[in-house]
This record gives sequence, structure tokens and C-alpha cells, in this order.
Amino acid sequence: MMENSWFDLYRSVIAPTIAIVLVVIGWLLVSRDNNRRELRKELRGISSEIGKLGEVLSEKCYQYFSSVEDEDKRYQLAFEIKTVLDKIETSFCGMSKINKNFKNEFLVLNLRGAVTNNQFFETANFKRLDARDQIHLNIKLKIKDIETHIDEVILRTYVINGVRDFFSFSN
Repeated sequence: MMENSWFDLYRSVIAPTIAIVLVVIGWLLVSRDNNRRELRKELRGISSEIGKLGEVLSEKCYQYFSSVEDEDKRYQLAFEIKTVLDKIETSFCGMSKINKNFKNEFLVLNLRGAVTNNQFFETANFKRLDARDQIHLNIKLKIKDIETHIDEVILRTYVINGVRDFFSFSN
């Protein structure tokens, strides 16, 4: 009789409770992983945008420093370069709001310094540079530094830590 009462208790109370608990735990795990996946997608999208802006920036700087003779065109290019730099900085700041590990504003400042040759754009004192000048390489290297930093943070945060965090219930 005692065995029958335990079986009835298990069947009527414990088994349904276990099923509900397993469903809730599964839902929490799936929800957490979906949130992480969406965050990774968003960060990769911003990273891709920064890469494309870097290519545009490099091309505009090349035009500005090596191939433009017209002073009005240089003013226009200088404005476009500043706009692209601002977009890169805004995107990078947006990433740092999503994940605090992206806080490395010196990378953006270094890029800005490379683009302006650590000066302001002064078209009155414009000096045309050779296509092989160091400034072009320096700009590309600073853009690559930013892309590398972003990739390292994404890898460190969402891949390496993700394996460890897979079994934890904390976000």
C-alpha cells in the first residue's frame, strides 16, 4: 500500500513538476543562446560596416593626398574624409555600448592622427604626396588595427568564453 502511494505521488505531482522544470530550463538556455547569437550578428554587422568605411576612407585619403589638383575638390574630399572618420568613431562607440570590451578609443584616435598626419587638414598648405608615401600605408595599418581589435574581442568574448559559459545559467 505504501509503494502504491509513492507511485501515485510521483505520477500526480513529481513527474509533471519535473517536466515543467525541464521546459523552463530549456527555454532559458535557448533564449540565452538566441540573445547571444543576435548580439554576435549585430557586432559582426558593425564590424563589417567599419571595414567598408575603412576602405572608403583609405580611397578618399589616397585621392586627397595624391591625385587631386583642384582646391575645391580637396575641400570636398577633406569634408568627406572627416565624415567617414566620424562614422567610424560612432560605430566603434556603438560597439562599446553593446560590449564594454570594445573600449579602446586610442585606436580611433590613432586612425584620425594617421589620416590627418597628426595635423588638421589645411588645404592652403597642401602638399601632394607620392602614392608610395608612408601615410597611405599608415592609414591602412590603423584601419587594420581597429578590425583586429574588434575580431579579437568578438573571439575572446563570444567564442572562447561562450564554450565555458555554455554550462552556466548566468548571462
